[in-house]
Amino acid sequence: HQFITGNKYMFEFYEHLVVFDHPTEMALDLRLPLLRHIPIAPCSDGQPLQFMSAVRRVDGDDLDHLWSFEVWHESLYTYALQAMG
Repeated sequence: HQFITGNKYMFEFYEHLVVFDHPTEMALDLRLPLLRHIPIAPCSDGQPLQFMSAVRRVDGDDLDHLWSFEVWHESLYTYALQAMG
């Protein structure tokens, strides 16, 4: 892929909402009084957070993935095992 000056490139970053350094769990901090600290593991059934970048094909709506990686935390493991049955 090449950078085309006529295209619109959009980026969204939410890492400022993820608490990675909590001693026992990965959590979301929505910075709202009643939703200050939400553990991720029970909400995601132990699935990791996924970060990815993609580009839309010129000839349609399909996306080509440029890169993708997962962020795991030990607090996810128990929930992942439970989800697997």
